[in-house]
Amino acid sequence: MRFKIFAKQERRSTNVERFLLLNAEKEIMILILVWVKYQEEVKKMADDSIIREMKIAANAYARAYRILSEKIPNLRGEVGKVYQINDAELMFPSDILLALACQVYLKLIILERGLTFRREHDLLSLFNILDEDTRTEIINKCRDVNGNRNDFLTKLEGNKDVFLKWRYFYEIDLEREPECYYVVDTPFLNDLLISLEQTIS
Repeated sequence: MRFKIFAKQERRSTNVERFLLLNAEKEIMILILVWVKYQEEVKKMADDSIIREMKIAANAYARAYRILSEKIPNLRGEVGKVYQINDAELMFPSDILLALACQVYLKLIILERGLTFRREHDLLSLFNILDEDTRTEIINKCRDVNGNRNDFLTKLEGNKDVFLKWRYFYEIDLEREPECYYVVDTPFLNDLLISLEQTIS
């Protein structure tokens, strides 16, 4: 009789332990799910914060480019305006700011589309990260190429490294490194900038 009572108590004890174990596992799973959700929310907040800061930076670079470009003689279609000779020196920082604005806007669009990028200054590489619909939208909005994909890609290829090649322009020795010299297609990059600004959500 005592043995039966003991056996029943043991079974009851085992059932209680199993019940507690199952509840503990459920609680752990709930805690894990809550933690994962919390991490997702934190990441989303961080991403939103980064996007806001990047928009501020891109807008600032674009505005600075436009202020400088107004002072450059005959390179922005403002023939007949009176300029000082030294204003021509602003061509380099103006084009650098233009390329940098395009770069940051491309990265913004990449993030807005839920995509990622590595540290990159190459405009063509950044453009190629985007989905096909977004690439087509940008090309169609770029007036310089009238929606011609081949022209767009050729021009982007030729201007993909403006920021990298020109940011230290004072270090370039054109006599020793003539390959470092190339003409920046400012009208194309200017229209690309406008297209990117119109594509931002």
